[in-house]
Amino acid sequence: LGAEDLFSLSPRPAHPEYGQQDELYVNKIIEQAVDTYKLAMRDNTKVDQRLENLLNRIFNLNMESREYRQVVGLALDTRRLDQIERAVKASDDSTTLLSETVIKVLGSQLDRAFRSKVLDVLLRLFSELEEPDFVSMCQCLIKLEKPGDVADILNRLVKNQDGELLAYQISFDLYENATQQFIQQIEKALIPETEKTVTATSESATENATSTTETTTTTTAASSTSGTTSSATATTSSTTSAVTSKSADDSSSSTSGSSESAETVPSGTMSPEVRDKLRSILRGEETIKHHMQFLIKNNHTDMLILKNIKDSVRMACTHNGTVITNGLMHIGTTCDDFLRDNLEWISKATNWNKFNAVATLGLIHRGHEANAMKVLDPYLPKGEPDQFGYKEGGALYAYGLIHANHGSANVIEYLQKQLAGATTAAVRHGACLGLGVAALGTRNESVYSQLRETLYQDDAVVGEAAGTAMGLVMAASLDAAAFREMVQYISDTAHDKIQRGLRT
Repeated sequence: LGAEDLFSLSPRPAHPEYGQQDELYVNKIIEQAVDTYKLAMRDNTKVDQRLENLLNRIFNLNMESREYRQVVGLALDTRRLDQIERAVKASDDSTTLLSETVIKVLGSQLDRAFRSKVLDVLLRLFSELEEPDFVSMCQCLIKLEKPGDVADILNRLVKNQDGELLAYQISFDLYENATQQFIQQIEKALIPETEKTVTATSESATENATSTTETTTTTTAASSTSGTTSSATATTSSTTSAVTSKSADDSSSSTSGSSESAETVPSGTMSPEVRDKLRSILRGEETIKHHMQFLIKNNHTDMLILKNIKDSVRMACTHNGTVITNGLMHIGTTCDDFLRDNLEWISKATNWNKFNAVATLGLIHRGHEANAMKVLDPYLPKGEPDQFGYKEGGALYAYGLIHANHGSANVIEYLQKQLAGATTAAVRHGACLGLGVAALGTRNESVYSQLRETLYQDDAVVGEAAGTAMGLVMAASLDAAAFREMVQYISDTAHDKIQRGLRT
């Protein structure tokens, strides 16, 4: 450092007698200087100005040789945001360099505060480009937890006809990478306040109309059953057609109708059809539907393997393992033939094995949300459960598994009611687990509070499931208060099962 500019960063050519000694010396000095600088920047301590000057010379040397990727890598290690910006602006392909930097930042082990600063800089640089990489920008915004900005990007894209497909692709990526809470906030941001009021009013009117129709139907049912049935069928068919083939209806409408529709949706705004499509993708409806269809069409499980395992089973634990194996082999395929063909064998399951046997239906029918209640109807709680409630508890867990990471408000409300009204430990255990997987990553305070109250009852069986579910609901939230509550209760409780659930 004392040599300052006299220290050459470029080693002299190899000497015929001494070889590469000069190169080894220079590289070692540079390595030591960079490590010292990195440590000082990480600990936020004062840096020797001479060391700062040496690092600046290293950056300048790489910039002169156009090694921009190396500059970015060194800048991330040394926490030099100015050098990242400098390299990106100097590059001939700024978009590619920015996208590569985003991937590098998201895959690195940078601390949260510095990573947020880097992502903020990258977002600003993206916005200055003529053609920003919106996919990479949204990846940054997910980590920065800025759903409003993501919604702005989606709005910007769909206002341009050429950007509509990209908006759909980003929505698919968001469902795969973002939490349920993040996606719900994007959905809210996509709906203007005026439209929310109109939507609420129209929904209320629809409910009133529905109730009126039901009353009229009830009154006239005795005299005109067949007429009512045909009318209901026609109404259902027309409603389904209107929802599933809107584009076909639009193309068959008259010219005057088309012009009226064009006047209804001002230019530069998102049409209701596009918004509904975006929300459908964001909610995962499209992904889940196509994923399930793929698994059904490509189900090549070897049933002979299961048969051989079943025939060799002689103990309760291996019986339980076989049932779980079937669930894992057929996850998402909706193929429950093994269970149907071996009802007598399945009926041998008792206690928690019975719980697991019913719960595997949730694995098999994962994503089959439309028929979830129909599939599980024979097992779900109805009035008074049996003495122990293993079957009902397993059904509630299965219901949550079917809606895993995709629990709607109705699903969560149903599971909350079942948890509140349950009287047996097994049913409450299943309701807790179902709530946890259905509300995964939602940070739903209502669900978390109910699970916490269940945990504080200090029941070992129920508390284990409640502790696990609390972690699932608050997953990826970095909620310090929730973390402290869970850690404190690990110390307070004497039940190993509850401790295990909270640690999980």
